[in-house]
Formats: sequence, structure tokens, C-alpha cells
Amino acid sequence: MSFTYTGPAGYLDALPLPLHWYVYSLGSVGTYQWTNLTSKQVIKGRVLAHQEKNWGNSFPPSWIWSQAINDTTNATFTASVGDVTFFSAADVPAHLIGYRNHKTDFSLSVSPANSIVKRKIDGCHGTVTLDVFTSVYRMKAVLTTEPSTLKTCLPGPTEQGFVPVCVESFVAMATVEIYQLTWLGYKIIDHQHFSRVALEFGGNFICSVNNPCTSAFQSKT
Repeated sequence: MSFTYTGPAGYLDALPLPLHWYVYSLGSVGTYQWTNLTSKQVIKGRVLAHQEKNWGNSFPPSWIWSQAINDTTNATFTASVGDVTFFSAADVPAHLIGYRNHKTDFSLSVSPANSIVKRKIDGCHGTVTLDVFTSVYRMKAVLTTEPSTLKTCLPGPTEQGFVPVCVESFVAMATVEIYQLTWLGYKIIDHQHFSRVALEFGGNFICSVNNPCTSAFQSKT
């Protein structure tokens, strides 16, 4: 089984947008080796790896990034949702979301070119709700993580270089439901639950109360 896949953005990657995101793989089999330089302990094994790239001017002023895989059902999910700045003037909502179920040979990629999305993002409570509509499908995704897992600020690329701009959890949970439009309305065709999900809040989507990136940035300046 294989997918012909151009990435979540599709033909939008060919346009002169301020930034781009291309996902090469949602779950390729790979190997890893981790060495503790102090104790010399070595941990290694096999993994399912996520591979992607970004290019453009800088990360947007606000964004959510997530990646998930269910290694039991072999379903995968990834999302990048945020506000993109055009011509240094207006912040425009944007989204790139991909879902695959290898067991049913189902794949869905959505972008502003083929869908609309309703979003609720709460960085203080660690929750993201996405409701995506295409001409044929509807995708509901609910992502949650404990706020205590979002206390460390991480650097990200900006026009001024790498600076503290995001927080990330690797123990989030996600539920994804796929519906197909029929003559009688939407019919659910897939439901997946994901654990150990990567969930990132960046820029203005970080909780403004006790923002760890504010103190991290001030300590560097």
C-alpha cells in the first residue's frame, strides 16, 4: 500500500507565500541511539519517525503544531494551524492538516485551498479543538495536554534568528473523527485516539499568564 502525497499544502507550495511546511513522512520505520555523556549509558532501538521541513521568512506570529501516531491501528495525524502575516500588514488564519489510516487506505489533506476550519485554542489550559470542513468530509480533532507540561520555553526561527518562542508537550492526547457527507448528513467513517502526542503552542498562542518564553527571552537580552 502506498500514497501519492504532495504534502498538506498541495499546490500552495508553489506560491510565493511567507512560509511553507512540507511533511515527508508521518510514520517511517527508523532506528535511534541515545548516549548519556555523563554515565555513558546507551539506549537504542527501533521507532516510527515523523519527518518534515519548513522554509520561508520565519515562523508565524501565532501557531499550533501537532504530530501523532497510533502504533496499534497505524493511523497518523499532523496539524499546523496559525496566523500568517502577509506583506507585513495583515495576519490571516491558515491551516495545514493531514490524516492517514493505513488499514483502510484512507488519506485526507486539508488546507485553505480546499477547506475551512473552526478553531478553539487555549494555551493556558493546553487544549485545541479543530472542526474542519471540505466539500465531502468533516474532521473533528480535540487535543489536550496538562498545562504543567508546557512550562519550558523552546527556541524557534524568526527573522532575528532563533529566539524563545514556543512551548511543547510530548505527552498530549488527541481524538480524531472523520465524517463523510451523505444525502442524510454527515456519517462517521473513522475514529482514532492517540496518546503520547506532540503538541506545540507558539507565539501569541502561548498562555499569557506566567509565559515561560517571556522570562527566557528577557534572560537572553
